[in-house]
Amino acid sequence: MREPAWHAALGVWVRAHAGNLHRAGYPAVIDARALDAQPGTRLDAVLDAARCFRSGHVALASLTLLLPAPESEIGWQLAGDADAARMLVATLAAEWGAHGLRMNALELPQGLAPQACMPLLDYVTGPRAQFLTGQVLRLAVTLDDTENDSAME
Repeated sequence: MREPAWHAALGVWVRAHAGNLHRAGYPAVIDARALDAQPGTRLDAVLDAARCFRSGHVALASLTLLLPAPESEIGWQLAGDADAARMLVATLAAEWGAHGLRMNALELPQGLAPQACMPLLDYVTGPRAQFLTGQVLRLAVTLDDTENDSAME
């Protein structure tokens, strides 16, 4: 991953939930490969993450993708890639819903402190969010907060 802080934070999250990854029958998978994908390849990264997840889970599991926020300055040739990746999240969630498989994504802006969204990540991956699927939650960095806490738009 490009941002070492995210890599470290996800490692802490995994270790904290290692004995509890099957909370109430819901194995939780967090996939951050799209954070490293270059513009124009994000749809492929999301599709690859979905294929890996589906090959290991037939029912009652949760996939949460970490996506980079869309760039404001991007050429028209690459503009549809991020939108297609977000649409794939909704489409696969609809297809897999009958199996109890959930798929959501968090869209992370540059500079967001990982610790700020760990409670949200914990909720989205857990059984309390069993009816939350197909959503891309866009996070924002508040300008007046020096600790880079996040807020949902």
